[in-house]
Amino acid sequence: MATQVKSKPSISKFEEYLLYFITLFIPIVTIGPITYEYSTQKYAFFTILIFILFFAVIMEFRRQKQVNINIPLPAIGWGLFTIATALSLISVMIENFPYLRFSGMWVLYFAMTFLFVVYLVNRIKDKRIMINILGMLLISAGFIVLDSFLNFYAGWDIWLGHIGTPYLRDNVRATIGNPDFVPDYLGVLLFVAIYFISSRTLGYDTSKDKDKVYRKLMIIKILATIEAILMVAVIIFSQTRGVFIAIPLSVVFLALLYTYYQNFKVKKEDSKIDDIGKKLRKLSTTLLVIFIIAVFVEMFLYSIPGPFTGNSFSLTGRVSSSTQALSNAGTAQQRFLAWWASVYQWKDHPVIGQGLGTYRTDFLYYLGVSIEHHPSLMIAWNNFMKAHNDYVQLLGETGLVGILTLAFALGSLLWFVLRVLKKKDSDDALLMMLISAGSMVTLITSMYSFAEHLMPDSMTLTILLAFLVSDYFNKDGDLTWKIVLNKAKFAVSSLASLIISAGVMILMNMYFVSEVYFLYGNTNYQYISAYQNAASQANNQLNAVQNEINQLKSYSGNYAYLNPQTYIQSRIQQFLAANPGLNQTQASIQLESQRQQEYNQIMNQLNSNLQSIQTAINQFNDYENQSYIGAKDDFLNSVRWDNTYGTSEFYLGLLATFPQRDQEIINELNKALSSGSTSAQLNVLKDLFYGRNDITQFIHPQFKNLNYEGDYDLIASMVNSGIPLVELWNSLNINQLVQMQMYQDGIDYLKTSLESFAEKNSYRLIGQFSALLSSMNRSQASIYQNAISKYPKFKSQFEALIQKHDELAQQAFTQMEHWYDQLIFILPGGWNRYSGWNQVYSEYINNILQNAPLDATTYAKIKEIAQKYVWAGYYMQKTFWAIPTNTMGIFTSLAQNFIDNHMYSEALTTVNDTLAIFKPAYEWNVADLERYKGDTTIYNNAQDFINQYKELETKRVQFLSQLKAVYEYAFTNPTQKATAEEYVKDWNHNILTNVTTNDSTSDIISAITKMISETK
Repeated sequence: MATQVKSKPSISKFEEYLLYFITLFIPIVTIGPITYEYSTQKYAFFTILIFILFFAVIMEFRRQKQVNINIPLPAIGWGLFTIATALSLISVMIENFPYLRFSGMWVLYFAMTFLFVVYLVNRIKDKRIMINILGMLLISAGFIVLDSFLNFYAGWDIWLGHIGTPYLRDNVRATIGNPDFVPDYLGVLLFVAIYFISSRTLGYDTSKDKDKVYRKLMIIKILATIEAILMVAVIIFSQTRGVFIAIPLSVVFLALLYTYYQNFKVKKEDSKIDDIGKKLRKLSTTLLVIFIIAVFVEMFLYSIPGPFTGNSFSLTGRVSSSTQALSNAGTAQQRFLAWWASVYQWKDHPVIGQGLGTYRTDFLYYLGVSIEHHPSLMIAWNNFMKAHNDYVQLLGETGLVGILTLAFALGSLLWFVLRVLKKKDSDDALLMMLISAGSMVTLITSMYSFAEHLMPDSMTLTILLAFLVSDYFNKDGDLTWKIVLNKAKFAVSSLASLIISAGVMILMNMYFVSEVYFLYGNTNYQYISAYQNAASQANNQLNAVQNEINQLKSYSGNYAYLNPQTYIQSRIQQFLAANPGLNQTQASIQLESQRQQEYNQIMNQLNSNLQSIQTAINQFNDYENQSYIGAKDDFLNSVRWDNTYGTSEFYLGLLATFPQRDQEIINELNKALSSGSTSAQLNVLKDLFYGRNDITQFIHPQFKNLNYEGDYDLIASMVNSGIPLVELWNSLNINQLVQMQMYQDGIDYLKTSLESFAEKNSYRLIGQFSALLSSMNRSQASIYQNAISKYPKFKSQFEALIQKHDELAQQAFTQMEHWYDQLIFILPGGWNRYSGWNQVYSEYINNILQNAPLDATTYAKIKEIAQKYVWAGYYMQKTFWAIPTNTMGIFTSLAQNFIDNHMYSEALTTVNDTLAIFKPAYEWNVADLERYKGDTTIYNNAQDFINQYKELETKRVQFLSQLKAVYEYAFTNPTQKATAEEYVKDWNHNILTNVTTNDSTSDIISAITKMISETK
């Protein structure tokens, strides 16, 4: 890029140009929609290139007798932090060993960055190379600026083509993939661009070819000015408030550094400037003024309606909206909740943390802990898989050891910069100050975001910080540890470096391939539901056509006019008038022929439509099955490449329960049946019940449950005894057993996925599947009980399996309670963000009532769930709404059911508890009703709940009066003695409270009378 003062090259040409390629290629590359995160592919390519770089360096030094290495104090700090991340793996090995691969990958990556920093420190001794690398970063930024303009103003992307409607902030993803981090990257390099504008010479030798050098510098500076102006525009229309905060703070930091330098600089420069120096200073000053003026103009233009904003936002409005972020459910509140989750994670693992990368696996639990301690933040719950504060997240993941070593690294970096800065000449000092200020953008945004997680932001920060402590600036060797490696030590160090870089390269690229397969699998998965919907719509059309055919056959509806009797009568007079040569008989014959022709024509058309629709349905079903197979294969390949890609395991858990899998098994059985081979038939079932099928191969062993091997053994015995499998398929309902194993596989996969992928829906699905298993196990036990009389020879086996299924039913019920309890613990509210999530409570209660007898334990549990809803609702309604109509409806239905069964004591208990539990909800809905008027649906729902609660209060009063009359009649009428005894028994032993009393009839009447008086 430049022809500065010539000196002996500090690195080989291959290294030099590879560094240029890395800094240009990594920010720009985006290979189509093959990964969800653009960073995934960037990390993969980056690790490949770094491995090549390390290999080249080792090959260059392999014959030297000794190698001198300088490691400055900040790099030592980074090395210590890398060791801290490695120590955190102890927690991973203890608590979540299968996740060690993922955590270990990132530990190796940190180790590789440490080696990369040491490399840059020792090899970048030439300002020419440093400036050229920064120039490559600016070129990449220019590409991103261009792409961002296309994103925002055209809804188009250089790599991806059409991406959406113009003037949308979310479109501004460029090659980074996130509108929050495009401005972060540009904000960092904005300060580098300012250096290119401000530096008089950029390190060029201006003593020779002055005019030529001036022209080159003028072009570079003008281009840098244009790019800087455009960068500011992108930063503004990206509308990332965090960057709006970080850049001004970085400017303040720059001003502090400049003040420090002016007051403490050691090197006094010659004030004499030659002519070209004066021209360059004037050019730089002019361009810097133009840039500053342009910034203010841009701020104005983006603050008013017009073509720059597309009337979609204003800069001032976006800045002022920062206060909204602090409101309930605002982005700041969401971050506070995530930060608390990291803090509680750290409290559980204070010294070495829970392990690098474990926030993403455990954040759901710690969000639940955070809400338990800070319920007012419930409304702000968001599915943040990163803490949105890299420092707090590292506290939880690496503990005090990690955060203190990181603080040491950053603190020593500041000390190092201040110590070295004052010794530099004005141009080098300017470069150091602007690199420091640019780095501060990412370091600041990392306090409320996760820029350091993404490429190219993390790579750029690493390079800039390495430049600050490089040998170029630190020629005096301040705060630097000098190491001399002989051949043996160099060989060991080289081998370790290659192992680390090769290891992270392999793991990163395997993760990359895994994500590619996941994306393909997810596409196929989406097609399954798309084809299901298409087939469903086609079925509706098929039914409509069939209905048309039935109407035609019966001469009804639209085809009533084709009835032979009415058709001729309604048309004959008109027909005779039009054909005077025909008599009535001839006209009737021709009209009948015409009717039949019209009938046949319509019928043929309807049959043709019917056939076309049926063909389409068959095609949709075929495509659906192909999509299922494709999704399954892709997800399996994803896990095969990286068994910590839990998202694929989550979807495999869903696919394991899909009807397509059931149909696959049935098809295999039919194929085996047609072959006549008994062993082939049994092998199909054995593969399923013994866990030998392809879809379940990646379930972690500790989660794999094969609860129905005994059922298969019984079936095999019965088939081998001569009973046809077809007969048993129906009499023992084997298909239900197949589905039970499918649901168990689904549960096992979802548990496996939670080891590396925290997903709230996994908790709910495990709860739902467990409820189904509880019911199906009881059903299977009943089927076996009935089968004993038909197959008495196998009575003992049936009885053993009946006991086993009863136990499995109870285990499934207990498991259901556990996972639903966890579900409403991790996310007790959240229906402001996840529509319908409030239905989790009624869903949970219904599953309990469907799978357990209604006794005191069950009743206490459903009351507890309802109370949890009201507790969550109290905090949700403060800024949203909480209307527990469905949950309260379950209790009122229970009360009515007790009344219908003459269990009046239980009915009264239920009514009293219902009114007590839901009274707070009634009160806040009455108070909030006016606020709901802006939303008709919410207003009507709240009004319905209020009316139902009031109605229940009224019914309670009526019920008490009626109950007193019923009891008095029964207690005083000798003919009602048996009924009276039943009432007394019910009153004295309430199954909902499990409290036994010995009240007399007069005590009961007195108690009811007292209740009545209390209601007046």
